[in-house]
Amino acid sequence: MVLGILPDNATFTITLPSGQVVTGNHNLGSVNHSLSGIYTFTTAQGCVESLELIITPASEEDTDNDGVTNLIDQCPNTPQGATVNTLGCEETSNFPLGQFTTTITANSCATETNGQVNIISTVTSNFLATLSSESETVAS
Repeated sequence: MVLGILPDNATFTITLPSGQVVTGNHNLGSVNHSLSGIYTFTTAQGCVESLELIITPASEEDTDNDGVTNLIDQCPNTPQGATVNTLGCEETSNFPLGQFTTTITANSCATETNGQVNIISTVTSNFLATLSSESETVAS
């Protein structure tokens, strides 16, 4: 597992749970519970964000064979062959896979609104896209 910030040309440091400060992407190597803790990212522009990483041993059992272990599967009886999200719940889409490409061409601090996200469709049509965070709608 590698901790980093996109785009890759961003200059930043990461303060590890031990207090050690590293510059740029940080490879955690073999992931185990001892790596749990708060990782603080600081950009050259002064933006500061923290990530709490909690690593717990996972059961390898996957009763419904959807590729998500029972420990985190929130939909334990997914139909065989269904496409699922990271929580094991069936995903349905009105669009074929690969219809959209998304790129972030400019990043910003959480308190700023100067970031840029490009969403490009492989077909010409009119779409309405809504970008949101856990607490608010960012753009529509």
